[in-house]
Amino acid sequence: MKFFNSTLIAVAVATAVAAQRANIGFPTNGTDVIAGKDLLIEVDRPNFLSSAVEVAIVLGLTSCASYPCGAPSERGVGRILYSGPFNPQYKLDYPRLPPHQNFTVSIPGDLAKGMAQISLTQFDLVGASLIPSTSYDTIYVNVV
Repeated sequence: MKFFNSTLIAVAVATAVAAQRANIGFPTNGTDVIAGKDLLIEVDRPNFLSSAVEVAIVLGLTSCASYPCGAPSERGVGRILYSGPFNPQYKLDYPRLPPHQNFTVSIPGDLAKGMAQISLTQFDLVGASLIPSTSYDTIYVNVV
C-alpha cells in the first residue's frame, strides 16, 4: 500500500509539472528570422491549479545549418538571447492568450543562414513543497 501511495504521489507531481510547462508561443516553427535584426519571442505558460514560483528562463539560439540541433538538455542552449526573470501575465486586450510574457531579442548578425533552433529553458518551484523543476521547449526557424 505504501508503494502505491508513493507511486500515486510521484505521478501527481509529474503531471502537475508537465501541465505547467512554459512554451514558445511565437514565433512558430518555420518562421523566417533576419540575422542582425530584433525578434519578438512570446513565452506562454498555461494556467494550472497547483502553485508555482517562477524563478527564471533562458532563451537560446543554435544554428542547425552545419549539423543537426539536439535537445538543449543534451547539447546546450547555444547563444543566450535572454536570461532572467519570467513573470507571465494575462493581457486584457488579448483574452484568448494564456499567461505570457514577450521578450525582444537580437538575432546575431553573424549567425549562419539556414535552419536554427530557438530553445526555452524554464526553472520553477512547484507545489506547496516548492519542488524544483526544469522544462524545455524548442522551435525551428529559418535564418535569412
